[in-house]
Amino acid sequence: QLRKLNVATFPVRYNEKFYQGVLTTPSEITSYAYMNGFVVGAICCRLEPATGPGPKKLYIMTIGVLAAYRRRRIGRKLL
Repeated sequence: QLRKLNVATFPVRYNEKFYQGVLTTPSEITSYAYMNGFVVGAICCRLEPATGPGPKKLYIMTIGVLAAYRRRRIGRKLL
């Protein structure tokens, strides 16, 4: 369902490596928004290694919501 959401939401096409990487990320950094059992939004992130002392950084790769479900604070809740 993530692939269908991305095709409908973004002008770029992500390769298979992107989707395989999402499968291995912890559920805390990749989340989905559902309505009536369908994925209507998603946020996909990855942890960047620390560059020196300090914590790791979270990189948001994609965040998207289907057009019909925008303006309902779904994206804000995904953050």
